[in-house]
Amino acid sequence: MRHVVEAHGGSVEAYSAGPGSGACFSVTLPVQPGSSADDPNATQEAPSELEGVMAHELTHVKNRDVLIMTIASFFASLAAIITQFGFFFGGDSDDNPSFIIVLLVSFAVYIISFFLMMALSRYREFGADLQTSDVVRWDGLHRLTHFQSMDDFWDWAQLGTASIFRDLPAFEGAIETMTDLARDHRIVIISSKFDWAISDTLAWMSEHRVPAREIHFVWDKTAVPCDVYLEDAPHNLEALVRGRPGALVCRMIRPWNRPVDGAKDVDGWPEFAQRVRAWEEGHRPVEDAGLPRS
Repeated sequence: MRHVVEAHGGSVEAYSAGPGSGACFSVTLPVQPGSSADDPNATQEAPSELEGVMAHELTHVKNRDVLIMTIASFFASLAAIITQFGFFFGGDSDDNPSFIIVLLVSFAVYIISFFLMMALSRYREFGADLQTSDVVRWDGLHRLTHFQSMDDFWDWAQLGTASIFRDLPAFEGAIETMTDLARDHRIVIISSKFDWAISDTLAWMSEHRVPAREIHFVWDKTAVPCDVYLEDAPHNLEALVRGRPGALVCRMIRPWNRPVDGAKDVDGWPEFAQRVRAWEEGHRPVEDAGLPRS
């Protein structure tokens, strides 16, 4: 990451309070293109491009990719050392048949580790670059990779120290809008998640301080009564319109969904907040003594 920042006339500083206290990174970048003291003629990429580079590199740091690759390379190196030792000092295999077995196993481990490291490196890069705009159809993430099905993709998504759900970025305006609505609404999170993704999802919501009064992990979202629903999954939108006819169902416009009869389209979180405010003027909440459930 440091060489990327310095190439744009900036600097990186790191400091820590001590073992077990974590570390902080301070990144300083010039405001104007070409403002580097070392090179007054230097040029910069567009801010959005630089943001993308920084986000990519910081995602590697957050996912502990260096640690993961170091551990993987350690076992590959160990297997390689044993293999080389066997070639040079193995002696007569007829006198020591067990050693040839160790040699063959070490060689196999080295080959397997090598290909696993290459695959791991490729898909950690993919995980760091994955953006919402890359997805153009529901259940289509595997089409961005060599995976043949979403089942194969989900098997990969749960690898590493944390699943893919731990580090996804929040949609622009989502936390701010929910925080504002939470002042006079009861925010209810209804999420469809695999068992292995629940703990990471809860950690993500805690880190982003999602102002939810209730959290439900269910596959059938109609099972949780609410006054207002915001959804982007095509099948859930259709089910909510059918199963909750008295509620306001909003479709968050995304490349992977389409208009659904009975659902109101919203293009962003601020517009969703406007829909909620307009709806509540003529409706009573599902709980007489409670706040409207959104």
